[in-house]
Amino acid sequence: MNKIRLLVIAFAACAAAHSFADTIRCQGVGWYDLGYKTALDGTNVHYFDKYKDTCGDRLEADALDKYLDGFTQGVIKYCTYDNGYQLGYKGEKPGTACPMEVRAEFQRGYKAGYAVLADRKHQLKRMEEDQEKARSQAISEEEQSHSGGGMPGGH
Repeated sequence: MNKIRLLVIAFAACAAAHSFADTIRCQGVGWYDLGYKTALDGTNVHYFDKYKDTCGDRLEADALDKYLDGFTQGVIKYCTYDNGYQLGYKGEKPGTACPMEVRAEFQRGYKAGYAVLADRKHQLKRMEEDQEKARSQAISEEEQSHSGGGMPGGH
């Protein structure tokens, strides 16, 4: 029984590893476009490593150069104050694509956008609390008027 269990586990592990390798193409990939999209998604440049590790010698000779060219262009577009601001304002995670040389502007924008988002959330919460307080007060006044609590002489 234990031998069968071990065989099933080994087979499942091999199938999972084979399935992962099947999803990664080593030839005919638009490496420039992949690098560009990787940067625009906010993903770290080391995303390419899974291709390198999986493909090994089957990887196209110029794959890394093309990937890095695309990634560099994507970083130029992604790692801006404006994009950081938009991501912060939407409450999205800032990503890890920006290298140290351009990270400061991006982070400054992200913090500014996130601060606006936090302020708006605070304002909305305050408005909801004020609205709930007014609703409770109106209900209380309504109950007092029906119970005769506000009428002189109890009429």
